[in-house]
Amino acid sequence: MLSPHPRWRLLIGVLAVAAVAGCSGEKSAVQTSGGQPEPLPAGATVDEQVAAIHDAVPDDLQRALDLARKSLGTLKTIRDYQCTFQRQERVGGKLQEETRMEMKVRQQPFSVYMRFVEPASSAGQEVIYVEGRNDGKLLAHATGLAQAVGTLALDPYGMIAMRGCRYPITEAGMTRLVEKLLELGAKKDLFQDSQIEIGPTEFADRPCTRVEIRNPAPVGDFRLAVARIVIDDQWNVPVHFEAFEWPVTPGAEPVLLEKYSYLDVQFDVGLTDLDFDPKNREYAFP
Repeated sequence: MLSPHPRWRLLIGVLAVAAVAGCSGEKSAVQTSGGQPEPLPAGATVDEQVAAIHDAVPDDLQRALDLARKSLGTLKTIRDYQCTFQRQERVGGKLQEETRMEMKVRQQPFSVYMRFVEPASSAGQEVIYVEGRNDGKLLAHATGLAQAVGTLALDPYGMIAMRGCRYPITEAGMTRLVEKLLELGAKKDLFQDSQIEIGPTEFADRPCTRVEIRNPAPVGDFRLAVARIVIDDQWNVPVHFEAFEWPVTPGAEPVLLEKYSYLDVQFDVGLTDLDFDPKNREYAFP
């Protein structure tokens, strides 16, 4: 058998860049197919969805929705933020290695910069996405020998960019997380037998409020077993989320589906176009 041309070996190595914030095409804990929400006018906003079910959900679920809605209101007033982002997801039935990265997010136009720190195999990789620019593509580069390929322009929903992750980079950040939780809460029929607890906790040595939802069994193809979201009391934004699902095997314990943490967050730091430009001299784009 002929060995791949060196150029192809480099291209194959670049597949590692795909660990951006991609999607495997699976349903997530907050993207379900069962329990349809009440009919709403076309184009209804997330706030309108929540308002439409305000009087139709249990009090404990309503409290959780109110916390999420208030958090979304706070996020809409924030122009940008930078943080350390940690992520671990189950894709294709396999729990992926935890990743840690430096992240910058600007709300308008929606912009994301990521530089991988861990694991070591991904350290130094960088990704940039700016809504409405670069022909809708994300820009990424690998490290080591694969860096010789240069900067790649990838479809954020394509096979390479979505390899090994649950969501595309277009869904990165705190705002979309809260929106998904509100969309899930609108499907009230899924939570008829749920146990919902809300109470104080700490995360990263900061006072927070924890919302935990437990489902005793799957509801059709909705397999969420446990969901936890932690909201920072001072910042009023989500700093941690994790979800577990019921396996297909009867009697098996719930398994981790996805986990996200936002650490060392700094808000409204004045991010500019340069922060989302591969020509930034602080970055290592080829």
